[in-house]
Amino acid sequence: RSDLVRWDAQWGSSFRTSLKTVPAHSRLPEAKDWDRSDAQRHDKPCRFRCMTLSSRVFRLSTVAVVAVMPFTVACGGGSSEPTYTIPADADLVVKAIPTIRWDSEEYTAPAGEIDVFLANDDNVKHILVILKDDKVYGDLELVVNKRGDFDRGTITLEPGEYRIYCTIPGHSSMDSLLTVS
Repeated sequence: RSDLVRWDAQWGSSFRTSLKTVPAHSRLPEAKDWDRSDAQRHDKPCRFRCMTLSSRVFRLSTVAVVAVMPFTVACGGGSSEPTYTIPADADLVVKAIPTIRWDSEEYTAPAGEIDVFLANDDNVKHILVILKDDKVYGDLELVVNKRGDFDRGTITLEPGEYRIYCTIPGHSSMDSLLTVS
């Protein structure tokens, strides 16, 4: 027979396994004899033995990954420190931080030509623009794609209130006040 149909008594579903695709040495010896009557007679559901070899390997590898994951996290698998250096001469430093927001709700900068530095401490892309009266002001557009990225640019601003905004859809929480004096 090319197919062996096994019945899972607990879940009521059948599993088809091609005997040609599962090598004889990888099957459990009792798997070919395990059927619905055995499950009922022994009062045990057919779980692991009725799975195909690939299903067993997948389930075991998933268990192995979940078991090792806490050790990887505990050992500090990655660096949480940024890979950029904030320039000392930047007039305005803005950081994108996790939970899709800027690092501050309010910023200040001197009037005139402003050197803006954008750093990404988040894992998603951000695009910073300056808004005045709900419209993009100037041609400054700073883009950071992933954690550790940074961008730098200049914009000339008159005294007044502006907004620092992220134009990525869904990032409306990234809207902070910029006071220029």
